[in-house]
Amino acid sequence: MPIPLNPNRQRPAAVIQDFTFDQLQDALTQAIAQLPGGAIVMHGHLMVTTAFAGATTALLGDAADADRYTPVALDLKTTGLKALTATGYKLEQIQKLLLTLDAKPTAGAGRLVLQYLEHGAGHFVQG
Repeated sequence: MPIPLNPNRQRPAAVIQDFTFDQLQDALTQAIAQLPGGAIVMHGHLMVTTAFAGATTALLGDAADADRYTPVALDLKTTGLKALTATGYKLEQIQKLLLTLDAKPTAGAGRLVLQYLEHGAGHFVQG
């Protein structure tokens, strides 16, 4: 029996979230983005635009896996682009992505950029 071909095609979507140290004062782990059910992160990065003081590292994940997209903690002490790891994991439901810091920051700013596909969505049909 042949594999039934899926004619649906998806366009990638992106989330861009700017943040500063003063928005990270309430807790060491905070929601930074929300993705739909079926989302599969293709790639992304955290751009440190102003070096952090106090906090030195960050993890990005979700409630089930705090470091899903950062198997190695991201360095917040230096400015620049910090690559995330695409895992191929498909979110089963709407999910908040969580940024976890190692300490409360006293300075710093950054931007999270993620590109993802939504499994099961069909923006147009091929074939």
